Amino acid sequence: TLFIYSAVQGKNKLSGVFAMLCLAMTIYTVFYGFELRQKNEYMIMFCLKLEYFGTAFIPPLWFLLAYKYHFPKTENIKHKVMIFMIPVITLIMVNTNEYHYLFYKNVSVFFEDGAYVAKLDKGIWYVVASIYSYGCLFAGQFVFLKSWIVSKGKRKKQSKLLFIGSLFPMI
Repeated sequence: TLFIYSAVQGKNKLSGVFAMLCLAMTIYTVFYGFELRQKNEYMIMFCLKLEYFGTAFIPPLWFLLAYKYHFPKTENIKHKVMIFMIPVITLIMVNTNEYHYLFYKNVSVFFEDGAYVAKLDKGIWYVVASIYSYGCLFAGQFVFLKSWIVSKGKRKKQSKLLFIGSLFPMI
C-alpha cells in the first residue's frame, strides 16, 4: 500500500511523514470497521481505543506534511515533541477512560437499523483534543494555501491540488 511504498522509497523529505500519515489512517479505518461489526459495549470500546492509535495522530501528521512541503528547513525535535504532545495525551486518556471519564463521560450501545451503535457522551478532554485536531487541520490547510499563493510553475499547481483536494474531507 501507500504506507509501505512511501516507507521503502524514502527518496524525499515528505516520504517519511506521508508514510506515517497513511499508517495512521489505515489504523483508524481498520479498527473503525471492526467497531461497526461489534455487538457489545466492551468490544466497541476496545475497538475505539485501538482506533485512536491512528485517529489521534492524523491531524498533526497532516500539519507536518504541509509544513515539510512548504518550508525547506527541517523542524527540530522540540517542535515535534510539542506537536505530538496532545495526541499522546489523548491516546493515554482514551485508553484509561474508565478510570477518569474525561474523554467519554458515558458510553452506551443501542440497536438501530439492524446495527449496534455506540452513543458517546463527550468529556472535557474530547473537546480539548477536537480543538487541537481541527487547529492542526486548518493550519495545514493554511500552509497549503500559502504555498499555492507564493509558489510558481509545477509547485503552484501541486499546492493548489493539495489545498483543494483536502478541503473535501473537512466539509
